[in-house]
Amino acid sequence: MPSHRPAVLHAALVLALATSSVPFARAIGAAAAAAPTPATPARIGSAGTVLSPFAGEFKRLQRQALLEGAQRRIARARVFAQLRRNHPELAKVRLRARLPKDWSEAGGPQGVGANRSPILRAPASTRAKAALGPNVIVNDRSEDGGRTNVGQAEQMVGVYGPNVLIAFNDGLGFELGSGVSSTQGYSYSTDGGQTYTDGGVPPLLSGWEWTSDPVVTVDPKTGEFWYCALVDIPNNNQNGVGVVKATFGGTPTTIQWGTPTLAWVFPNSSIADKPWMVVDSLSGRLYLSYTVFSGSGSSATDNIYFQRSAPGGTSWEAPQTISQASEAGAVQGSRPAVGPAGEVYVVWNSIGTSDVDFMRITRSPAGSQGQAGSFSTPVNVAAEVSNFGNGAPGFNRGMGITFPGIAVDRSSGSHRGRVYVSWNECVDFFTDSLGTLDTLTEAEPNNNFASANSMTIGQTVQGAISVSNDIDLYKFTGTAGETVILYAGSVASTLDMGLRLFCSDTTTRLAYSALGMGSPDIVVFTLPSDGTYYMRCDGFAGGTGGTTGSYTVFTGFHHTPNPVDRSRDHRDAFVAWSDNPTSAASWSVARSSDSPAGFDDWLPEVAVAGDNANPLVGSGKPYSLWYDWRDSPPSACGGVSNVYLARSDNGGGSWTTVGTITNTQTFWSSVASDIAPNQGDYLSLFTDTTDLYASWADGRNGDPDVFASYMTLESTAATLALYSVSATATQVTLTWYASPDAGVTTATVQRSSDGVLFDNLADVVPDGSGYIVYMDTTVTSGGRYYYRLSALGGTLLTPPELVIVPEKSLVLRGAQPNPVDENRPWFVSFELPNTAVAKLELFDVAGRRVAERDVSGVGPQSVQLSEGVKLKPGLYLIRLTQNGVSLTTRVSVVR
Repeated sequence: MPSHRPAVLHAALVLALATSSVPFARAIGAAAAAAPTPATPARIGSAGTVLSPFAGEFKRLQRQALLEGAQRRIARARVFAQLRRNHPELAKVRLRARLPKDWSEAGGPQGVGANRSPILRAPASTRAKAALGPNVIVNDRSEDGGRTNVGQAEQMVGVYGPNVLIAFNDGLGFELGSGVSSTQGYSYSTDGGQTYTDGGVPPLLSGWEWTSDPVVTVDPKTGEFWYCALVDIPNNNQNGVGVVKATFGGTPTTIQWGTPTLAWVFPNSSIADKPWMVVDSLSGRLYLSYTVFSGSGSSATDNIYFQRSAPGGTSWEAPQTISQASEAGAVQGSRPAVGPAGEVYVVWNSIGTSDVDFMRITRSPAGSQGQAGSFSTPVNVAAEVSNFGNGAPGFNRGMGITFPGIAVDRSSGSHRGRVYVSWNECVDFFTDSLGTLDTLTEAEPNNNFASANSMTIGQTVQGAISVSNDIDLYKFTGTAGETVILYAGSVASTLDMGLRLFCSDTTTRLAYSALGMGSPDIVVFTLPSDGTYYMRCDGFAGGTGGTTGSYTVFTGFHHTPNPVDRSRDHRDAFVAWSDNPTSAASWSVARSSDSPAGFDDWLPEVAVAGDNANPLVGSGKPYSLWYDWRDSPPSACGGVSNVYLARSDNGGGSWTTVGTITNTQTFWSSVASDIAPNQGDYLSLFTDTTDLYASWADGRNGDPDVFASYMTLESTAATLALYSVSATATQVTLTWYASPDAGVTTATVQRSSDGVLFDNLADVVPDGSGYIVYMDTTVTSGGRYYYRLSALGGTLLTPPELVIVPEKSLVLRGAQPNPVDENRPWFVSFELPNTAVAKLELFDVAGRRVAERDVSGVGPQSVQLSEGVKLKPGLYLIRLTQNGVSLTTRVSVVR
């Protein structure tokens, strides 16, 4: 754990975590230890298939995985209450801190040591593709103070005209000490997403802490933005959902926040989770849904709550439960959406009782505006199999996610009112036999890849984590297309086990399951290539060292054909649609991802573009976005990701991949993160009448950052057209689309400063995917340039396009070092774009200015701001102002 965590807090948390879920975990482990025999009566699955003898255990484990996190937080709340009574200095320490569990893993967390090697990351950059639009970093890395493990992820984007607001989880709150406890951040853009300003932590009331799950929604009529996220109120032993309004205005335009409010608050005997909010432009109401967990042990349960605000968001009505009593303890991931007539939909995932789970939806009809008692009985959108045990390659939280996305066609087209729901699902591993071969007993030493014990899928593996920091490794030979199941069904109550699957390169972390102290773990993963794979078992650190104990892992293959298998591997992306959503029979389903079988498709989102005369946009074309691993180099076994975009031209019936959003892949095994989940629980996709905005977590810089991209929704009728333009102060990047019908094999890029006289810059050719990309690095800051394509013979191929190169901007890189020693000099690094005098100021947290300097000179420089100033330990704000533009960052002073 980081050194700034109080030892008493760490020990108490270990106790809370160790006791919150052990009885349930022991029950499952004991059942697995006495493995079912063939004589056990067969259970029948959803499609009449015979279920595995382990299927019942899998379902109990799936519910445990859903409820366990909330039980831990409730247990921690009890511990924190006692701690704060006895230790007032801990009053601001977070209840809901989500450091990665592998922070104390015996084998070390990912992204450290050898995993940080540039050589290992090289495959990602060499496989980079031409992106559909520019990739713009959203958070300000300089605020991380030079740390290489600060994670920003789980982002949400809202757009109104040129104004963009993106909120995200921010691991910087873990690093700045107990005085800065929020782990949320936001950035905004006033130029349509070309550049972003990191605003730090959203405004909050005294005693609040923004914790996780940020959501942004915007009223398309008024341009009012609304931000929503989970809140902890430590001094009151409460938690809830906070909401705050934002608008854009002023000269120059900037974001302006209102006063935050609580939509609802709960005592810490219950925990709110996964909020989602949408604004209705017809009524001005906000609609909010979330999960509430309560109880502990065998009485633990959860439900989906729904709330609506008064018009204008001025106040909130009491929440109403909209999930069914029969689903209690099995629901999560709800989202509301609004139809064109003001009808309100809420969708969520519900764990089933056999093999399949269900995406479920309810509706409040037009005119009811979500009032209590107006929602219909929920119906099933689709049955699906959840890969609940593990996430995508490199995901640093030891469980999988199967949450829905939702969008409603509000256009005036033929599908007006059609509802779309997205999710990812797995093959039906509940029907597969495990441990059908002999038993393999661990042979020490096997604590490194070279000494790994050889195993065969189908065996039962028995071993023990015998001492602190022990690691047990096993290797097997796999074939591309095989889906392997690794089920640690019997785990000692003293062992907090992590189960990992590694690629043959011994570096790529393909799958990770860690479901709690004494709990079984399960990995389901489809192998993308032939080769050697490794299974690793280890124990996480407890109060005095690594946990220890015995384990048994039952292994097997997924057998096909299986009538439930809509997915081709351990995870594919799907979209369902309906014009009559409250009728289960009206829903149709199509796979939206077209990656080859064996590669992960993860966290899909769906959005519908609105009215536009442009033929590509049409009226109500749905788009889908997801993490995609198809472009991984063979050496990484499907462990490197891009973000892909697809579009349906027939209302969801079939999907065509548009291309990659990302222009650089991420090798997540080399990405260090102080926050879980490092990839987030969701991506973000926003569309309006003319443009599409995407936002995602990206590890290209070594730790997770939030990136965003935008693209104009163009006409498919054009055979050759400028597709996207991005410009910085030193470079212009242009992308043209050339369809095969255009017949262009070679073209010339031409540039002009006046739009009349053009000079030839370079000859270019389309790449294999039909795009022509050219980067002009000879531009001048603030310059105006016209670009066009011509044929080699001089025939004009595209009309001129004016590009205005941005001026060099004001840059505040922050304190060096950070944290700083109160008795040593320290410097502030920054860059001025022009010769105007700027002011550098230092403020304490109460807003008192404690130091200031006038600075000038174009370009990078560094100033000793500590000279002549004696600072007490704590958090301070640095502000740099020039020509009315201000940037701020934070610095910590330590003793």
